[in-house]
Amino acid sequence: MKSTTLLTLGILFCICVFSQDKLVADTSKTFSYTEKMASFPGGQEGWRRYLMHNLNAETPVNHGAPAGKYTVIVQFKVCTDGSLCDIEAKNNPGFGLSEEAIRVIQKSGIWVPAEQNGRKVKSIYRQPISFMVEETKEDSPGNKRNN
Repeated sequence: MKSTTLLTLGILFCICVFSQDKLVADTSKTFSYTEKMASFPGGQEGWRRYLMHNLNAETPVNHGAPAGKYTVIVQFKVCTDGSLCDIEAKNNPGFGLSEEAIRVIQKSGIWVPAEQNGRKVKSIYRQPISFMVEETKEDSPGNKRNN
């Protein structure tokens, strides 16, 4: 069975929460929302381009996935020095997809860390990555080829 894949990316838009009660950010905490969210160098567009160029869109087909949409939610922390840690898939649709998503995020390099009250802080980032496997005309039941 020959299939093609399309790769789609769910881009998370960050919601900034401003705290006026604290004058100093607690750098020992890990923040879910910050005044300035962590970002990939090049911003959201650079992150989208990086994922599109580095994810292997053929992974589900190579692992025998039938036609359909498969989404992996990857969560990781961006440390105060911009390094990534605690990278994990929050779900596993199978077909090697969580491993592929983690692989690409691990090699994404140094990020711009989040900031809270003017100080760099550790933050959590969640990224959905969707793989689409489409059935080709050659695969459809009414279009069998004779060899």
